[in-house]
Formats: sequence, structure tokens, C-alpha cells
Amino acid sequence: MKTKIPFTVVMPAYNEEEGIARVIDEVKGYADNLIIVDDGSSDRTRELAEGCAKKYPGATVISHQKNRGKVAAILTGIKHAKTEVVVLIDADHTYPAKDIPVLVKKIEDGSDLVLGNRFSDGLKNIPAFNRIGNGVFSFLISFASGEEIADGQTGFRAFKKGMLSDLHIRSNGLEFETEMTIKAAINGYKVTEVPIEYRKRIGKSKLNPFSDGYRMFAAILRSGYSQMSIISKGFALPGLFIVLVGILFMLASVSDYLTFGKLSHEYYPLLFVFFALAGTQLITLAVFSDVQQKKLSRIERDIASLKKK
Repeated sequence: MKTKIPFTVVMPAYNEEEGIARVIDEVKGYADNLIIVDDGSSDRTRELAEGCAKKYPGATVISHQKNRGKVAAILTGIKHAKTEVVVLIDADHTYPAKDIPVLVKKIEDGSDLVLGNRFSDGLKNIPAFNRIGNGVFSFLISFASGEEIADGQTGFRAFKKGMLSDLHIRSNGLEFETEMTIKAAINGYKVTEVPIEYRKRIGKSKLNPFSDGYRMFAAILRSGYSQMSIISKGFALPGLFIVLVGILFMLASVSDYLTFGKLSHEYYPLLFVFFALAGTQLITLAVFSDVQQKKLSRIERDIASLKKK
């Protein structure tokens, strides 16, 4: 598939000596511009990457003197990219390079952020625990953004640099992709997904399901709340308080049952359901109204931009 607009593939890499040469060889078949960022690897990643880059015009290797994290490597690559459109891909061979033109074509068609959806491939090669986590996080992202997003954590994505600078992403860990997705959707940018194959990883995974999962969850809450208007927060905060009151009734019921073997207050479970539903409805109303407001603001900005032209 031929693409009309120029783009740059950015590949962050840390201790990926087992697969990086194979990934670079594959990517260069689909991209004219490739930036590999070695994030202070302690193995032969940099050496192998530089050896491959010499064979391909348009391939560049940038190295950090010490390990600064995946996000720092991504931002370094984006900073040095000379094109407006950037594609992120991992150096572990999980994402097929043949889908790079498919993602870029969606950008050409008007999308601002294009995600490679791993779940369209039947969940193979994704560990069971990660499947559950990704499913939960994608549901939360969809709920918070008002957009149906199946794989908001994918590391295989294409986007415009102008959009990224507008999102003011704070994350510096693996939750970077999560925050980018949710902020793009909340702010009215066009987010689309394309089905991709997800292959077995070459080398050892660096994902910590618990600590990274916690940071992703925190990023969803932080991003959703920080992007809300004052009016929407006026619904969300009381809604959250009401849900917490409901949870207190639930905990009291559980405590009664564990202590006495029965419910001392039989109406507590009903109160839990009532408060939980009422609070959830307020939070949903806040999210929905905020998403619609952001979309209208985005449309107004686009119209104003067209008028200036």
C-alpha cells in the first residue's frame, strides 16, 4: 500500500539485542524514515542497531547515555523526526511492520490518532493476565472518553505531532500510550483503530503487570478529571461522593455478615445499590456532557482554522 504523506517511524529500544536487527530489517521495507532510540542499553542493542542503520538510507540511531525510560526514548525520537506524522513501533517483533502503511493511510483519510488493535487477532500471544488488564483499561478509557476504543494501550500507533503537543501528556512510564489515547478522545480528536496481528515477543518482557497497571489506572483517572470542565466536575464530584457512601454501606454489610453470620441491617445492601447507581449516573452524565463539549470546541476550532485559510 502506497502512502501520499511522509512519515517517520520511531522505535524505542532497551536491551533488545535478540530481536532488534530483525525488526529494523522488516520496518525498512515499509518506511523511508526510521529513528531507533537506544535508551542506554547494557547489551548489544546499540551496536546491532547501528550496524543495521548503515545498510539503510533514512535510518538513524540515537543513543541515551543512561536508561531514561521508554517515554524519554519516544520523545527523543519524535523531537528528531522531520515529518508531521509519526508511527511508534516496539523493537520486540510483536507488531508487524506490514501494517505501518495501513495506519498512515488512516491519517491521510483524516484521523488524528490511529491505534493498532491487537484484540482483533483473537488475543493470541497476549498473556491471560494482560488480556484481563487490557480489557478493563480499554473499557475505562471508552467510558471516560465517550468513544468505543478496543485497545487503548497498544504501542503500535500513528499520530500527528501537532496533536501530541496539544495534549500535554504527563506520564513518563508505560501509561504514556493510555494517557495519549484518552486525552486525544476527550479533546475531540479523531481516534480510529485498525486490526493488526500481534506476534510472540522476542526477548524478555519489561512489563510489570501490577505497578504498570496501577499507573495506567491512575493515568485514566487523572486524565479524565483534569480535562473536565467546571460544570462537569460539578456533577462528577458529587457522583463520586455518592458512590463512596454506597461502598460504605456495602462494607458495613460485609462486616456484619462476617462478624455475626447474618445482616444486622437488611436494608444496607439496597442502599448500596441505590447510592452506587445514583452516583454512577451522575458521573456518566458528567463524562458525557464533557465529551460533547470538547467535540463542539474542536469543531469550532477547525471551522475557525478553515476561515483563516
